[in-house]
Amino acid sequence: MVPKTGAAPSWITGNHVSVAIRITQKEPVPAFHFALGSPIVSTSANFHGGDGLDSFKAVQNVLSDIVDYVVEGPADSSAKPSKIVDILTNEVIRG
Repeated sequence: MVPKTGAAPSWITGNHVSVAIRITQKEPVPAFHFALGSPIVSTSANFHGGDGLDSFKAVQNVLSDIVDYVVEGPADSSAKPSKIVDILTNEVIRG
């Protein structure tokens, strides 16, 4: 997590004082970065406190009415959630 600045619009930061950044090399994300020539903004497929959505079908069933597009790609159902670390304090928010 990094402190938010005026460069991050409120629709990204909400009422939070920081912004989480995820860096991944898992396709298709790097292809999107290359095609767009810029980073992309996304949210987790999981609602805070809700059940994890661990398949394309589950994501599509829950989110298809509230997002514009869901990209199907490889999923690792045994993968752990991303680690979240505050870069200023090194505190692990989620491990």
